[in-house]
Amino acid sequence: MKARMIASCVALQLLKLHLLDAGIRVPLNVRIKHDRNCDRLNAKKPRQFCFVKQGGQTIHCAAALEVVPEVIRYAVLLHELGHIISNSFTQVTAEIDTDSWILKNVPESGYSYQDVLFDGVEVNSIQTVSPKFIMKLIERYEIFTENDQILVCNRRGKTDGVKA
Repeated sequence: MKARMIASCVALQLLKLHLLDAGIRVPLNVRIKHDRNCDRLNAKKPRQFCFVKQGGQTIHCAAALEVVPEVIRYAVLLHELGHIISNSFTQVTAEIDTDSWILKNVPESGYSYQDVLFDGVEVNSIQTVSPKFIMKLIERYEIFTENDQILVCNRRGKTDGVKA
C-alpha cells in the first residue's frame, strides 16, 4: 500500500512558497511520491530517504520521511529541491554542489549536517534545518484543506496545492 505523505507534502509546499517569495525560480509541478524502493533503501541505510531522477520533478520518498523529526524532513526536502533547482544530479560533486546552493541561497534555513538519534537508531551526518526556520514558515503561510487537497497560501494569496 502506498503511504500518504501528508506531512511531507505540507513541508514541500511551504518550502516552495518560501523559495518563490525569495525570488528563486521553483518548478511549480515538483511533487512527492511514496516509493517502495526508497523504503528498502531506507531500511538498509537509515539516512537514505529520498531521491530525484535527473531532469525529474518528482521527489521519490520512503514512508519513513513522514515520521522523522521535522528538522530532518524539511532539510531532506530542501536538499532534494536544491538538486532540482540547481540541476545538480550526475557530477561527482552533485551532493556538495546542492548543499552549497542551499547555504548560498537559503542561509536562513540553518541547513547543516548532524548526528541524530531517532527511534533507537543513530543516523550519522543527516541534513537538518533550524526549528526556528520551520516555525517561521508555518507562521508565514496558511495551511488548509479543501476538496481533499492540502493548500498552502501566503499573505498575497498565492496558493499551491497537492492531493491529500
